[in-house]
Amino acid sequence: MSSNTPETADIVELGSYTGDVGLGTGAADKGESRPGADQEYIFGGEPDTVFSNTMETVDIVEPGSYTGDGLEINSTVVRAETRQDSRLRVLTRKQNQSKRCDEIGKSFELLGWDNLDISTDQNADVDIGILKVAKQDKTERPCWNRVSAGSSNLKCLWRQWDRLEVKDEVLYRKFTGTEETIFQLIVPTNKQTEVIHFHHDIPSAGHLGVKKTLARIQQAFYWPGMSEAVKSYCKKCDNCIVKTLSRESNKAPLGKYMVGEPMERVMLDILGPLPTTRNNNKYILVISDWFTKWTESIALPDMEARTVAEAFINTFVCRFGVPLQIYTDQGRNFESKLIADLCTLLEIEKTRATPMRPQANGQVERFNRTLISMLRSYCKDQQNSWDEYLQQAMMAYRSSVQSSSKFSPNKMVFGRDIKLPLQAAVGIPAPETDVRDLDGYVQCLKSKLREVHNLARENLKTAAVYQKKRYDSNCKRKTYKPGQVVWLHDPARKPGICSKLQNKWKGPFLITKILDDLVCLVKQTSKSKPKAYHVDRLYPYSGNRIPSWILKNRTLYM
Repeated sequence: MSSNTPETADIVELGSYTGDVGLGTGAADKGESRPGADQEYIFGGEPDTVFSNTMETVDIVEPGSYTGDGLEINSTVVRAETRQDSRLRVLTRKQNQSKRCDEIGKSFELLGWDNLDISTDQNADVDIGILKVAKQDKTERPCWNRVSAGSSNLKCLWRQWDRLEVKDEVLYRKFTGTEETIFQLIVPTNKQTEVIHFHHDIPSAGHLGVKKTLARIQQAFYWPGMSEAVKSYCKKCDNCIVKTLSRESNKAPLGKYMVGEPMERVMLDILGPLPTTRNNNKYILVISDWFTKWTESIALPDMEARTVAEAFINTFVCRFGVPLQIYTDQGRNFESKLIADLCTLLEIEKTRATPMRPQANGQVERFNRTLISMLRSYCKDQQNSWDEYLQQAMMAYRSSVQSSSKFSPNKMVFGRDIKLPLQAAVGIPAPETDVRDLDGYVQCLKSKLREVHNLARENLKTAAVYQKKRYDSNCKRKTYKPGQVVWLHDPARKPGICSKLQNKWKGPFLITKILDDLVCLVKQTSKSKPKAYHVDRLYPYSGNRIPSWILKNRTLYM
């Protein structure tokens, strides 16, 4: 391939975008790099395309391979046969730069959306083709017998016969609005999804809702069933789903767990960090008995597993004995091997809450708020003295009547209320009793504790029913099954990532097992181990982007 001018040709790939329209001159004979006078240029961004109106074969040269006379060709020459109105990838770099500056901004066209392609797709469409041919032939509307066996889409267009018009071999619908009359392109079936994509997914579309997406499409396009198609597309759009999901509207009914004896189930939690005190304390270990509501708070310099274990043994176990079960969150200190070995040694059952679910340990979390409010009242001026008031605040809490059991923790544990400072100073007489010896006192104390505990059980049941009824008023009962694909709520913040621009729902993930009504095992990747999550953090997945490893393995869990 040769030419009289040593210009380098730019070659673009098939299937690329095309842009502004201009006209060029020159011959288009075989072997020449300049297009003919009957050729049409399309500019507007790399790569560029040339349209040819003649049946011919041209040489297409890779960038940098064009040479003048007497120079050896050192790149591959590709021969491409073109048809009428097909695209030829031949344009010199010099022409490219000059034409782009002069012609930019005139028009824009996507590959596959020129009049020829659209007309061809409309002719091939079973619902559009018959009406388009009739309109082109300027005949009357086809009789009902010709369309009665067709689809509802065909009949819908048939009823709008008077509004259909053909312009430049393309079928449009004439729509008269309140302000102006517009022509809506009748979109063939194979391009309907693409139309929605360009009006919903791309940045200039913004992933807006159904109404806004539909309104923009209706400005230039139409097909029967367009509203339902847009609604279905948006409903399956992952980006739109994660924007609309809410934890508040996804609450499951409240679960109940009842205990009936002291020290049957004990809950542990870490409160802090707080201002470092003079004694170098920074955290508070909170230990609370589920039944009696007896709570201990121990100031700690750190929250390492060893520090937590020593405080638990020395402060709680040595006073009240070994509990049957302890319940914690999934903090690293509570999940450490040291705590696991301690529970094994003392034969304590270790249970834990699901991740990011503080409501599961609600009794301790609610106490933390009460404790902070009490400490705030006495150390607002010197915040580093909070540990000096800690045990006195605990005395006040344990001597107060608990709203659920209707008894104070002191009454539930000791069978009596303690004397408060003013009561001791005034010298309130002791309650009258017929007990005169030690054995009688022990029997009387047992009887009191038995009576108090029986009443507390009834009060706790009543309170649980009331709390569940109130909580469940805005809840939805959700059922999941193994093999189901779900979203997972994960609000964890990552360094360097703005949380406001981060999706709070991740997925899709796979449910592998149902542990109970409120907890499921969820597998996030093909190699990860399933983890337990509360159903409040799950939501059924309805999109189309299911990973291949889920499609291969989901039947194993169904």
